[in-house]
Amino acid sequence: MVWSAYPNGRQVRDLTNEFHESTNRVSSRTWWICGFLFLATVLNYLDRQVLSLTADKIIGEFGLTKEGFGKIIAAFRYSYGIVQIFGGFW
Repeated sequence: MVWSAYPNGRQVRDLTNEFHESTNRVSSRTWWICGFLFLATVLNYLDRQVLSLTADKIIGEFGLTKEGFGKIIAAFRYSYGIVQIFGGFW
């Protein structure tokens, strides 16, 4: 890290070679977090796909019509989307 002084005595950092001096590597903890986030994304995607594959069994077991099942799925997706808007702030 290089410090430069202006004529008025104020010191500032010179960042021109800061990138080349840095030899920090990404920690293994960071890669574990990335892996868990990827796994969560895959599981979320698979969960949504399985719901559409098992629609016939769900409709038959609960005695729903296709329109009723569609309303349930739409309500879930709308509520999920609204919660995601507010969830992004925390």
